[in-house]
Amino acid sequence: MLQRDKENRELRKRNRERMTDTRKRLLEIGKGTNYTNLSVEQLEDIRRKTLEKEKLDKAAYFKAMVYLAVGVVLILLIGWLLVGCNSRPSAIHRENGWYHVVSHSADSLAWEPIVTAKDFEILRLDTDAFGKQIIIGKIHPYYADRWAVETEKAIGKQIAFVFNDSVVSNPFVNARIESGNFAITSPCDKLLPAIYEKLNSEINRSYQDSLFKLITSQLRQEANAYQTTLTDTTFLKTKGMMSYAAIDVLNGSGFNRNAFYNQVVYLEALDRARRQLSIKNGQIVFPVQTGKELNMTEDLFLFIQSFFKDWNQWLKTGKYTLTKDEKGLYIVVPKPASKH
Repeated sequence: MLQRDKENRELRKRNRERMTDTRKRLLEIGKGTNYTNLSVEQLEDIRRKTLEKEKLDKAAYFKAMVYLAVGVVLILLIGWLLVGCNSRPSAIHRENGWYHVVSHSADSLAWEPIVTAKDFEILRLDTDAFGKQIIIGKIHPYYADRWAVETEKAIGKQIAFVFNDSVVSNPFVNARIESGNFAITSPCDKLLPAIYEKLNSEINRSYQDSLFKLITSQLRQEANAYQTTLTDTTFLKTKGMMSYAAIDVLNGSGFNRNAFYNQVVYLEALDRARRQLSIKNGQIVFPVQTGKELNMTEDLFLFIQSFFKDWNQWLKTGKYTLTKDEKGLYIVVPKPASKH
């Protein structure tokens, strides 16, 4: 607002100067001119030329202001790029990794990291939709819960990725990230390949294997503890849609944190279903029609129903036979190889 008032005062000053200048010129002309002898056309021509000059002066002033504004924007843009590409290292040493942004002061980062580079499971150098280089990564499953909790705390705020004590990327967090995924971007994306190589070298495979053993042991214990709480009236439901991928520890999406829990649920559901089986003409008969009858989700019921159909197909080949396990429930097993 102050800038606009200043510009308006400048325009009024210039107009007064032009009016004074025009008056002086007319007076000079008037010394040797008898205005009583000027025609209406001549007076109109003088007025027209004066207006044209004022119009040209205003256009020149406007153009100058446009150039000035563009110059300021360019200076700010260059400054932003320089800051992004050459940010000064912090006086406080931090491990390479992700940190909470806690304030807008000179050193605005939390002292403790959310996760460090050695806690990354996977890193990949890629390009985004605009052709800019980007580092795609995933947190090791052992720290995936921590990543989810800390990103939830940061919703609507920024977190920062620190490399060599400088902030490389500081995105806003929009949601809790349970997948463990993250992306490192930078206005100076040409620096990212070198950063990627250095970060990759910090991933210790022996350390990763140790973390994997810890997390699998922890999740197995949690699943076994849940199994002890199951009764015939417990409603059975897997975490996510029931499928072979749901009970695989390593599936197409990587490490499956829910695999051991889902295995417990699936085996309990399978036992409930096997108690309903009967045999007719060497084939399995499963009389249940819906998951509700067995107190389980419909997707879990359909998966087991399909499994029993597979058993019948195996029995038709003559290579499998029906027997009962230690629980007294039917199971299909391969026939022993014949001796020659």
